[in-house]
Parts: sequence; C-alpha cells; structure tokens
Amino acid sequence: MNKSIVKIKNIEIRNVKNVKLGSISFPFSGKENRERQSEIVGVYGQNGSGKSALVNSIFILKMVMSGYSLEDEIVNYIHKEVSDSTFSFEFSVDKDDKHLILFYDFTMSYGQDDIPIISYEKLAYKNLSDDSHSKTTIIETNYQDDTKSFSPKVRHDDLVKINKSFFTDLIVSRELALEKKESFIFREKSMDIFNKGFDNSDFKYVINVLQFFARMNLFVVQMDHHGVINANVVIPMTMRLDNFKSKKITSGDFPIAFGINKLGNENLEVFKKLIDQMSLLINTIIPGMELIYREYGKETSKNGKIETSIELLSKRGEIEIPIKYESDGIKKIISILSALIAMYNRESICVAIDELDAGVFEYLLGEMLKVISDSGKGQLLFTSHNLRALEVLNKESIYFTTTNPSNRFIKFANIKNNHNLRNVYLRTIEIGGQKECVYEETDPYEISRAFRLAGKAFKDAD
Repeated sequence: MNKSIVKIKNIEIRNVKNVKLGSISFPFSGKENRERQSEIVGVYGQNGSGKSALVNSIFILKMVMSGYSLEDEIVNYIHKEVSDSTFSFEFSVDKDDKHLILFYDFTMSYGQDDIPIISYEKLAYKNLSDDSHSKTTIIETNYQDDTKSFSPKVRHDDLVKINKSFFTDLIVSRELALEKKESFIFREKSMDIFNKGFDNSDFKYVINVLQFFARMNLFVVQMDHHGVINANVVIPMTMRLDNFKSKKITSGDFPIAFGINKLGNENLEVFKKLIDQMSLLINTIIPGMELIYREYGKETSKNGKIETSIELLSKRGEIEIPIKYESDGIKKIISILSALIAMYNRESICVAIDELDAGVFEYLLGEMLKVISDSGKGQLLFTSHNLRALEVLNKESIYFTTTNPSNRFIKFANIKNNHNLRNVYLRTIEIGGQKECVYEETDPYEISRAFRLAGKAFKDAD
C-alpha cells in the first residue's frame, strides 16, 4: 500500500455546519498531470463563512476511513435545519500500471441519544487501465435496509456462498458499526470478511488502499490543535516519520508537553527522530534558531518501565529557552512542520490545515507556500485570512467562500495571468463582479454606533 499514490480529486459536502452545499477540486489531479507535482487549495473568506467546515469534513473522512469511532461532539457539525450531513470524495490511485478513480460517499446522521452515526455508505471505482472505464459499485449500505447488510446483491451473495457464517457476521458488524459510531465498510471485522471473501483483487485493493491513506498519509489540523498550543498545554506535533531500513512508518500526533516530558524508550526514540528531522529545516524558516533537547536522567515509573526526562528548547546563539516561551507562531510552525516535510517529499501525502496563517508572519507564509507550490509533491489544503498567498499561488489553487450557503466555494471567473488576485479579491468585496457575493456587507457607521451604545450601557450599569 505504501507504494500506491492516492490523491484527493474532488470534495463535495452538504449540510455541514453552515454549508448547505459546497465543492472544491484539487488542481492538476490525476496520472496525466503527475508532472505538475504539488496540488494546493487555499480557501479564503470572512469569519463564519464555511472555511472550517471543509477542514472538519476532511477530518471526519479520516476518522471514518480509518475505521475509528466518531467523537460525540461531531454530531454538532450537522446543519441545524436537517437531520444529516452528506460527504462525497473522489480519489485518484496510481500503482505501477494500475490507474483507478475511487468514489466514496457517506452520510452522517443523528443516532439514538443524538450520537453521530454513519447511516449510509457507498464505495465505487473506475479502472482506467482497462477499456470499459465503467463505474462499478463495490459496496453500498443503508442502515434503513433490514433485508441485507449491503448491496449489490450479487456481491453479498458471493460472499455468503464462500462462507455461510459471513451472512450473520456482516449483519452483526453493521449493527456494531452503528453502536460504536464507525463505518461499516472500514471497521476491522468487515474488512476482515471482505479480504477473505472477495475474489476480485480490485475490490480488496480499493478498501485497503483507502484505509492506509487515511491512517498513514492524511493529516488534518483543526482549530482545537491551535487552541491547545495557545493555552500552553502541549504542542500536538503532527508527524510522519519513515524508517527505510525497517520499512516502518510512524504517523499521527505526538504531544510534547511544555516543560519536562517523561518518555519511555520507544517514545524517546520517536521524539529524537522528530526533532532531528525538523532541525534540518527550522533554521531556514526562522533564521538563527535551532531546536534542541536536554535529557535530565532516567527513572523507573510506577509500572516498572524506564522513563527519560527530556525537555524541548529553542537556541539562538548561546541562549537556550524552553519552547513554552517562544511565540505562538513559532510553536504553530513546529507543530505542523513534520507533516509539511512529508507532504513536500511524497506524492501520496495530503495535509489539511485550518488557519494556516495563525501567528505566522505574512511574508514567511508566502515564501513557504511558493516553495511548496514550485517543488513539492503532495497535496495541501489550507484556510487562511492572510492574503499573501493570493499573490504567490496559481489562481487555480484559490477558492473563495460566498454568502450563499448553497454555493459556498467558488473560483473567481475572468482572472488573467497578469491580474493580482489579492487586489481583485479586495475589489470584489467592495463592488462585487463575481457570480456570487463573497462578503456580507458591514456598515462602519453602524459598527461605530454599536460601540457607543455598548459603552453607554456599561456606564449606565455602573
């Protein structure tokens, strides 16, 4: 699976937070455009216009395809006017001479006690390596259908013919998926049955390659990630480390506390490799700064394991300070740097970051995006308020949110190569000119008046 190149092509979301309908496409996706290297999507718009909903949706995709349980609070992402949210993702997959287009649709609904459930799923694909290019449904399941665990019927019946116990096992697996807030398709028990029972190698390959992508190659940084950093609790380092000798991949979040960390031998090894990896790059992003760590000895924990006390610090010249006292922007960069390194170097890595610009100097942000755009290999989706990216990225990489919840994300039309997209955006906010309004107009006079009234009310209360 590690040699398969998986890329997200298209995303469509319905009834997610304040987005009734919105879709985006990564530019230059697909085998025929592989020479174009990195694929970047930046999403811009005013506060509360649906940017975070897009990143939240990718996080839900990661959880669902990984076979993990959804957190209870995710049910609050469902639009308040409806009872479910729907998500449609399209992927391209390349491995040697194999080229597939995959389609994964799912619905998240309110379950009993208002917990989130995956109430509908459909997984299909096209094999572009053969002549037919026809779309084949592998699995489609709907919890409201009590007659069978999934369709198409022929696929279900073929599995049961191989092993009659699969009939009951699949029904049980679907019921447990609802109870545990998991995907029926990607939960461990179902995948075990599919891998044993499907005689079509493409079916097994599609399910497994998507789960590998979700678990190892898809990274999502939501707003709560930044909140933990700003609260000076921990730095949740989003990381991807490859050991080419052992062919082992270490992927996920590695939380580093501000202050002393007590790490077992395995976590200590990961920590050192992570800091060593980032140290190769950090000085070029933040001139004069180094990342270092200090070890303060070993001790035996209550469970009898040896732990090493270690602290992360920054160093400028001869001065060392705990990382806690660095700026939020520097801590933010450190927290996402490993994932960005992986995305820059590997085609199959996708990183989605909400408010990439939070605390990051405008010019530095532009320089980093320009480097990734020019010579990176993976995919990056980010939201931002910093307009510097509009001056350095291709216009095909930029989406803008609108005031229309039924058409939340648009690209600007009639943009020529010599146009400054930043200036066009600001002008569009002021005078319009695009097919949708991109800014909910505010009135400076009304804002000023509201400030005065609020101050008067406060004074009167005294």
